[in-house]
Amino acid sequence: SVTATFAASAPAIALSPANLTFNAAAGGANPASQSVAVTNSGVGTLNGLSAGTIVYGPGAFGWLQTPTFNTFTAPANLTLQAIVGALAPGTYTATIPITSAVAPNSPQSISVTLVVAASPIIALTPSFLTYSAPWLGGNPGSQSSTVTNSGSGTLTGLNVGTISYRPGGFGWIQSATLNSTTAASLLTIQPATGALDPGVYTALVPIQSAVASNSPRSVSVTFSVVAPVPASAKLFLDGVEYPTSITFR
Repeated sequence: SVTATFAASAPAIALSPANLTFNAAAGGANPASQSVAVTNSGVGTLNGLSAGTIVYGPGAFGWLQTPTFNTFTAPANLTLQAIVGALAPGTYTATIPITSAVAPNSPQSISVTLVVAASPIIALTPSFLTYSAPWLGGNPGSQSSTVTNSGSGTLTGLNVGTISYRPGGFGWIQSATLNSTTAASLLTIQPATGALDPGVYTALVPIQSAVASNSPRSVSVTFSVVAPVPASAKLFLDGVEYPTSITFR
């Protein structure tokens, strides 16, 4: 018997890797882009590369940006970018066909998985703090708000953002500090009376975290600077109290 062996005589699409997984938090930033190397495992020149219509699995569609090639002749790199958007926590899948008219094994497919995890959520208790101090008197005592995670995962990277003051007075919050950058954390706020005139002053102290889906969240601060109450005057004559205001006719 005679056995004939024929060498490959055409280009062939090869993908590395052929499976990609993206991980992200719900409501958070998009994951980093990833690339697939498209090479020619056959002979000749593998050109005319293109990405076909993306086929999405159940749950959601459109969460991949249009894939981009750096060149349409192998070797080439195909860049993929997943978009979190408003996707609910869950696992999403898609298939991307890679085609070439000169490759007999066209199309070859890339399997893509996007895992969206429930994200941390900033919770503030209480979210309102109220202070009072006498005009030209000492500072009121500091107060605190507890920063916790009402979502999933770990709430890290906590920090105090730029304080927003309402018109009337600025810079009267002496300090706003966290005792930890990971929840649970204690936010301590200290107002300063300084030279503030009598009145009511308000400000918002934002708490931020890059991993929290609801960042920033703010503590509302109200500071009342109270004017002294004038002492009431009394008039006594021969042991009898008279009103301080007398009208003559």
